[in-house]
Amino acid sequence: MTMQSNENWQAGKNVIRCNEYMFRNQLYCDVIFKVGTTEKEVKAHKYVLASRSSVFATMLNGSFLDASDVIVVPDIEAEAFDILLKFLYFEDNGIDESNVISVLYAGEKYAVSELVEPARYHPYAAQSIRNSSTGNIPSRNKVLEAAASPENRQDIETVSTLRETISEMNEQTLRQVLIRAVEAEPDLMKSFIEGSRQDSNPSSEIAWCSCGRCQAFDDPRMNLCCCQSPCITSKPEFRNLCLRHDVLEIANILNWSYRTNLEPSFTPSTFRNQAYRNFVLWQHSTLGAGRRVPVPSCVCVAIRRRFPQVNGQYRGYHSANSDSE
Repeated sequence: MTMQSNENWQAGKNVIRCNEYMFRNQLYCDVIFKVGTTEKEVKAHKYVLASRSSVFATMLNGSFLDASDVIVVPDIEAEAFDILLKFLYFEDNGIDESNVISVLYAGEKYAVSELVEPARYHPYAAQSIRNSSTGNIPSRNKVLEAAASPENRQDIETVSTLRETISEMNEQTLRQVLIRAVEAEPDLMKSFIEGSRQDSNPSSEIAWCSCGRCQAFDDPRMNLCCCQSPCITSKPEFRNLCLRHDVLEIANILNWSYRTNLEPSFTPSTFRNQAYRNFVLWQHSTLGAGRRVPVPSCVCVAIRRRFPQVNGQYRGYHSANSDSE
């Protein structure tokens, strides 16, 4: 950005528009940041940052910095930092599915709640290529839902029949059936027996969760709700694509073993990683190398419950240059 030769640029502008003009034209900047892995140089104004963020206010307090000082921000990429600054200067919100996870992290880091809260309540992937309709042409996921409806109706009918059968069983028969279910699906049944599934209890203590199935993680980048009712994890497509061993095993062979000519791995982490990939493909389609999008907390919880790590330790979200969990 270069300074425009306009001596009376302030005329007719309110404070926000003046801030925007100074930011875009880099007038009177007195602090410099080097942002992201490329260390892109970004200039800004201490008074604007300090007036909008308590974290910046502490960082820039007093004589801590002078005009020649440079602040290195290695953990936030340039695009997310630019969106953060534009919001601080003139409340421009450039969040979309491609950058929401990095912007949420930046907003959390610098205590700018007004930036991150709207993103938390935006329906997940509503504008993605998989969920967007064009004129009278339905989205691909609507087509998929319609195509799968006969099988889904059959599942609903099967559940209804099984409910009636269970209600007629005596206690001894129920115990025997439950034991056989545990033997057939120990990982799934463990979550039911230990009471870890809380599908019918909304997460009322989590302010940003509206689906009722989210969990708050230590990493703020993972604290995102699907904002759908019912929760996206209750959809048959999610269960079929992300929770079925057979589907994930074949997908992993196609995704990894077939391309690398290596033996497939069937560890819990392999199933989780493939489940996340399937979910992203279902909701977003292909993204391209080096691009990542957030997975809602409720999705992460459901996948971890289905394919738990024995020691209970999970890696969580990290860079696009490494695998998931």
